[in-house]
Amino acid sequence: MALQLNERWAERAACAGFRLEHGTEEWTRCWFPEKGNHQTKAVQRALAICDECPVQAECLQYSLDANLVHGIYGGTTPQDRRDLFGQRIARYRPRRTELRPCGTYAAYRRHLARGEKPCEECRQAHALQARDNRPSRALMPCGTDAAFQRHKRRGEEPCEACHEANKAEKRAWRHHKVHGGA
Repeated sequence: MALQLNERWAERAACAGFRLEHGTEEWTRCWFPEKGNHQTKAVQRALAICDECPVQAECLQYSLDANLVHGIYGGTTPQDRRDLFGQRIARYRPRRTELRPCGTYAAYRRHLARGEKPCEECRQAHALQARDNRPSRALMPCGTDAAFQRHKRRGEEPCEACHEANKAEKRAWRHHKVHGGA
């Protein structure tokens, strides 16, 4: 469960006392330095205070759960947290050790990456992937040659309007061939 900043642990944080004692400007300079400026004495002072803080673990957990990218939290700099977050993600990411068998799109890509000619099963998998990923086109309405062809592909009996459109397309094609496009 992610911690909320308004939980009681934040009130017991050592930085809360520092802010009351030294003011917001000094607190901001120490805990929220300018980007990339984490080697200053003020930041080192903040990190030293964090080391003595009774709620350091809660603060760090909060910063990781909230993916906070600025400021000092739980005795860590933003770079420290990026490193921790990366380790945490890597720990839960399953590693695929077995190769996908031929007949899959992954195997097709493997053939290409190795400079091999893809086998027939992999070429078919690639064709299916390409077909499934292409943008869908709007279907032409009945009364067009495209709709006539669709009826035929689906094994349906074309409607009368589609039959007429197909006949007109054939006549136009024959005229084009005989008269050379005129």
